[in-house]
Amino acid sequence: MRTRIVAMVGVITLVAVALSIRPLVFGGNSGAASVAAVTSASATPSASSSASSTSNSLTTRALSNTVSSETVVVGLGDSITFRPQSWFRQTCSIGLIGDCLDAGIVGNTTLQMYARFQTDVVGAGADVMVLMGGTNDMRHGASTAQILKRLKRLVAAAHENGIAVVLATVPARDGAKAGQQVLALNRAIRRWAAAADLPLLDMYGAVGTKSGTYQAGLTDDGLHPNVAGFTRMAAIAEAKLPGLLQEALAAQ
Repeated sequence: MRTRIVAMVGVITLVAVALSIRPLVFGGNSGAASVAAVTSASATPSASSSASSTSNSLTTRALSNTVSSETVVVGLGDSITFRPQSWFRQTCSIGLIGDCLDAGIVGNTTLQMYARFQTDVVGAGADVMVLMGGTNDMRHGASTAQILKRLKRLVAAAHENGIAVVLATVPARDGAKAGQQVLALNRAIRRWAAAADLPLLDMYGAVGTKSGTYQAGLTDDGLHPNVAGFTRMAAIAEAKLPGLLQEALAAQ
């Protein structure tokens, strides 16, 4: 696997990737630059053997949709994208979705994602951006309409730079009011994706309930999926994301 230079927040880091390591990822806490490598071992949780079995069977069915290793896929998001065993990193580790870069930053809102878009997406040479955002916007009091407007601005910026986009719904949040806003935001994202003919990766059902909260045992803090939750999300992503990436590239 080739050596890549990734520029982030004004810092250029050279990473030599061993053959046993699949995609490069970057991201970090509160805007701090860091680089990590996703390996099959680190992205395969030991806790949920049944979930791993499901993931493996879905991966087998997805192999025919493998995206070229020359395609640069950037995951733009927050901690739900960035965490070490996140759905994005698990999916990247399978080797189905090209040259995978993780541009998740802990605590980021979609406004902050937009502020670093030129560096972390355009500057990374992205062919496709997988966009999941809005969870932290809700925590900071943004309305569904405000978040949708911010997401649309990110998608427009990507298209203006010749970058294809796959949208993603957000996972659940515990708490009655928080859960209802998650449901409202995801409904808005689904309607927008359908109207604009944007490929949509909808993983909400893997972890969420009809009230917008987490299913039992799939979160430890009411905000983030835990390892079991991420593994369920990854099973859907492994099955669907390769095809969605191809769809996005064909439409761009």
